[in-house]
Amino acid sequence: MFKRAKTSADNTATSIQVVLPASVSVEDTSALRFHGRRLVPATDNVSLTFTAILADDTELTGSVYDLKGSQANTSPTLSITSALNNAGMIFGDVGSGTDEGLDIKLDLMSPNGTQNRKVFAAVLYKDRAGTASDHQAQHLAVGFDTTQRIKGLKVASSSGNIESGDLEVWAAVDGGDPITASTRPVSWEIARMELSTDLTGQDFATADKDIAWDQESSQSPDLYGGHSTSSQTERYTITQALLNSGTTKIRFKVFVRISAISDATRMRIAILKNGAGFLEGSGASATEVAGVAWAYFETPDIELTLSDYFTVTMRVEGDSSITVASNRSFYVVERVD
Repeated sequence: MFKRAKTSADNTATSIQVVLPASVSVEDTSALRFHGRRLVPATDNVSLTFTAILADDTELTGSVYDLKGSQANTSPTLSITSALNNAGMIFGDVGSGTDEGLDIKLDLMSPNGTQNRKVFAAVLYKDRAGTASDHQAQHLAVGFDTTQRIKGLKVASSSGNIESGDLEVWAAVDGGDPITASTRPVSWEIARMELSTDLTGQDFATADKDIAWDQESSQSPDLYGGHSTSSQTERYTITQALLNSGTTKIRFKVFVRISAISDATRMRIAILKNGAGFLEGSGASATEVAGVAWAYFETPDIELTLSDYFTVTMRVEGDSSITVASNRSFYVVERVD
């Protein structure tokens, strides 16, 4: 069963926090997922610090260790925010202007465990100045040193209030009321595919064209063999291994960044099923600004059928020679539980 709690910033405080609903005991939770949706500080270019709320309603004061990307970290980085007098994940230079802020997803696998080192997996997107050079996407793991159970998360600004944004927690719990139609199930990444190098001089203007992804992410490997990096690299295929895992639904999320594109050019991305039908979904795209454009697309939950395959297709208006940036373009496959 899944339970949700949510809080929103309203520019009246320097921090916001969210904890499990009163009806849920942390001892009964098997996993927590936190969503920070477009958290925008009132003051420009400040740091936002994420701190765990423990079962006794106190804030974590132990050490924090981080492992960013695929970088080996034999000497973990101690990261304590002295100004707030607590330990936390610190994300600096978060902008306060239009289209700026921080979006983040954090998964905690063992909130009810009493062993030391609680590990969060985090995916974030930060925008400082609304220009291409000041976007940042990051995938990292963070370990909190505590033997206490964790029930919530606090976000604090290093200067000024948090002007807007939502902080939400989803809890996977044993027992309780059935999930309602208004709540969306928790999902977990089972594959993340990337580009090993920029795709230069590409023609997406003549016709819809699939993007060939030739690299598997080291942070989210392809768990069920749905993607090949040597043949038909544009496809993600439903395998017997995926069906045998008990997975019944998946969803796709796609991020594409174009780093060389003509002025005032528009673009769009979509997901095709079996090379034909476009899947419904929600997304956004930006027209060219200083030679850069981006697009995002997310599908609804998809029922699984063996050997069905899905591709990311793109169309660009007018410019027949663009560059798809490898460091900002990827797609994610999520298992929906």
